[in-house]
Amino acid sequence: MSYLYEACVCLGTVVYTTLGFILTYHVMRKASIGDVGRDFWSVVAMWLATPAIYYVIAEPSLSHGMTVFSMGVFFFVWYAPSPERSAWRWLGLGFAAGLVALVRWQDGIVAVAPLAELCVWVYRRRIRPANAIRYAIIYLSATTLAFSPQMIMWHTLYGSVLTMPQGEGFMRWMNPQVLPMLFSSRHGLVSWHPVFLLALLGIFALRKKSPYILLLAVYVFVAELYINSSAVVWWADYAFGGRRFVSIVPLFAAPLTAILARARMRWVVVIVSALVLWNALSLIQFRLQFVPMGAALSLREMTVDRLLIPLRLVQELLR
Repeated sequence: MSYLYEACVCLGTVVYTTLGFILTYHVMRKASIGDVGRDFWSVVAMWLATPAIYYVIAEPSLSHGMTVFSMGVFFFVWYAPSPERSAWRWLGLGFAAGLVALVRWQDGIVAVAPLAELCVWVYRRRIRPANAIRYAIIYLSATTLAFSPQMIMWHTLYGSVLTMPQGEGFMRWMNPQVLPMLFSSRHGLVSWHPVFLLALLGIFALRKKSPYILLLAVYVFVAELYINSSAVVWWADYAFGGRRFVSIVPLFAAPLTAILARARMRWVVVIVSALVLWNALSLIQFRLQFVPMGAALSLREMTVDRLLIPLRLVQELLR
């Protein structure tokens, strides 16, 4: 591949990821979960205090940064859910769900959420069954059409339109490593990126402000947690922390905003700045291979050594 091609792919990730965070911010403002300042700082935290930033500036050729855009588009088109959605909106939502799956197929689980909403609305008699079936057909047709390039490629390579490219042995569905996936020093989501713990606590604060976003965020997180922890290599080899969770970043801006809304603005700035700085030190430590990139880290490596990164950088420069 030529340099020009590679440069376009990498710069495209930077641009599209930025658009994904802008769309996320617009949803925050529309949902009125917090004020302008807290919405802004929650998006900054999700951008710079999560593994998303690594896959924008260090490895933008991978799909993870692009999942912020695809999920941001879905989030933007989906909100606010209503039985009064027009057929055109269902068409757009279907294309958005297909795009999510096209960028990274496991994130296609989000496509189930609008169908579940239709079932609930029919049960509550807020929409007629005939209309629900019509909207479901429109939605699924658009989703399939958007995802069809991947199915064509899979059929060309593997002889099947739906498959798992890594092979059947890649997943252990009956043995998910949930706790290590969250708390292990070997790329655990919370242990590497504490901002997710704060966002998870914000789930409780979100239930009164936006129950729809709450349900979507919880569903996607639980589903992604099960899928990611069921992989044989659940730590994702040489991943920067919880790289397989980057797609949930747009959805977790909402619960983070909800919990930040309970703090004074100056504390919001302090907390987010501290989380961003911690993630930056972790990124430098990882990228410069001051720690093993594929193994579990010691407690000292994750605390004292990380805090001493500036001093070590000075020592390396003096050499």
